[in-house]
This record gives sequence, structure tokens and C-alpha cells, in this order.
Amino acid sequence: MRIILAQQTSGKVEILRRILTEGLQHEVVGEAYSGGEILEKCRVYKPDALLMDVMFSDLPVAAVLTEVMRNSPCAILIVTSSVDLSASKVLSALGAGALDAVNAPVEGTDNSMEFNEKFLKKFRLLERLSGTFSQREKPLNKIVSCANPDSIVAIGASTGGPGAIAAVLNQFPTNPGFVTVVIQHLEERFCEGMTAWLNQMTHQTVIKAENGDSPKQGIVYFACTNDHLRLTEDGTFRYSSKPEDNPFRPSVDVFFTSLAEHWAVPGVAVLLTGMGNDGAAGMLALKNKNWHTIAQDETTSAVFGMPRAAIKIGAALQVLALDAIADSILKQLQTRIER
Repeated sequence: MRIILAQQTSGKVEILRRILTEGLQHEVVGEAYSGGEILEKCRVYKPDALLMDVMFSDLPVAAVLTEVMRNSPCAILIVTSSVDLSASKVLSALGAGALDAVNAPVEGTDNSMEFNEKFLKKFRLLERLSGTFSQREKPLNKIVSCANPDSIVAIGASTGGPGAIAAVLNQFPTNPGFVTVVIQHLEERFCEGMTAWLNQMTHQTVIKAENGDSPKQGIVYFACTNDHLRLTEDGTFRYSSKPEDNPFRPSVDVFFTSLAEHWAVPGVAVLLTGMGNDGAAGMLALKNKNWHTIAQDETTSAVFGMPRAAIKIGAALQVLALDAIADSILKQLQTRIER
């Protein structure tokens, strides 16, 4: 994999270079020390991956990533000194197309090995997802005869979700004959950038789910406010602040439960990578209504919390690696049409 390292100092670049080139068979094709250099190096080298800090001061991080994804799309991992202390910039980067964020590896401290292991786990997931970008222009041969407008796929995700969602959607056929709804824990101000990015990086039509919309086949609806998305009794979307004490916003559980109550034809529900337990109870409710339920496996999850919670309570009928989930969804929908 061809990589560009964009960090504040040459010392940080060298730490990353050493980790990535010792036994991992990757090539560092460029270094960048500013937002402007990132744009220039990506334009020249067309990397497979960009490992980028968010602390450059010459250009806003979202502007840099938007430009990179427009002209030189690649898998992007935010690698910064402290994800927590840089939270607003990290969220901005995730909203503009970064797949995940991790604290930078360190040397010479008591916990350096722990830092490096966490970094490598995130990087291994990046390796798996990089194919999503290199194959983005290839035509899809998958055909699903799901002309039933009642066929629906519901996807929930949190930490590490943007890249995982893109990987699944990119394996769907163009103009699929089913509805898809995505619930990703994400601040409202980043939703517009996220839907634009998913439109660019997949073959799907991704739009914001609006109050009063009736789900239509062939469209991917993205929950885009800090309130919870529900499907109502009349078959339309509605946002609600309740339950107000639910810290996960928008909540996967709230939407999954509303589907169990109001969507008459069983579909497919998926829980991807994410921290916490949101979605597990809602997925169990769907399973009990004869939905097919899938949880992402631990190896390919950036954070295994949400899938693990669903598996623990028996809500997941399948536990699959990320690159196997789309095929399972399509097969399940085909089988349900043929019944």
C-alpha cells in the first residue's frame, strides 16, 4: 500500500515510517507538514492511504480532506497526539471523509507498546478498507431482483462507522431495488459533509432523511440531526428529541424499535463497529419479528462494543467480517423475494 504521512514534525513521521515499513510491506511515497503540502503530495502521488494529523494551522482540516476526497480519494486515518484534546477537529475530519482516528504512536515511554498496538489495530482496519477506494470506479456486476418497495436494510454504526458504511454500500448494486436507512452517531453539523462523501465514494444515492419523507427504494437515507429518527405508523420519517436521556444521538435502538413496530415486511438489520451498546435491544426486537440480523465481527471492527452487545443478548443471527456483510444482505433480500 502506498502511503503519505502528514504530521507536524519529521520525528513523528519517522516513528510512523518505521512502524509501517518494518515487516508490513508498505511504501511511504511522501511526507507532508502542512495542509497545502498534503494537497500537493496527494495530487502528485495518488496514495492508497493518508495518515494525517489534524493540528495544521494553514488550512481547515475539513477543507483539506474535502479536496483530497474530490481529487485523490484514498483511505484516511487521523493520527494525532491526543484524539480527546483535538475532538472538534477530529469530528470535523470524520465528517469530511476520514475513516477513523487514533492517538499517535510514541517512543520512550512506559505505555509506548500499548499506544503502538492500538495504532496498528486501526491501521490493519484501514488496510482492509483501502480497497473500497481503489475499486470505486469499477462497475458492479451484482444484480438483485428486489423490486419489492417493502424491502429494507437498516444499518447502525458509531466509532469507525463512516468507512465501514462506505464499504458495505459500495458493494450494493447501482440503483438497488430496496430502501436503506443508516443511523450513525454523528453531530448534526457534520451530516451534510458525510452524505456528500458517501455519494462520492459509493455507487448509491445518499440523502438526508427528512421529516415526512416516505422511504423509497433505491435511496439510502441518512439520519441527520441530533434528535432520534423514527419510522411512524403512517410509514414516514419523524425526528424526536425523546427519549431525552438517551446519550446516543441519533439512536440506533430508537430507529430499530420503530421499524419493529411499524414496518410490516421483515428486512435486514446490521450493526457495524461502534462504542457502547446502542442498537442491541432494537436488533433483538427486529429478530423477534423475523428480520435477518447481522453483526460485524471483532477482527474487522474498529470498536467491537455495539456488535458485541447484540451478540451477547442473542440478537445477531450472523456475525460476519465487514467484507462479507453486503453479500449476505443481498442474498437475504433475494431469498425473501423468492419466498
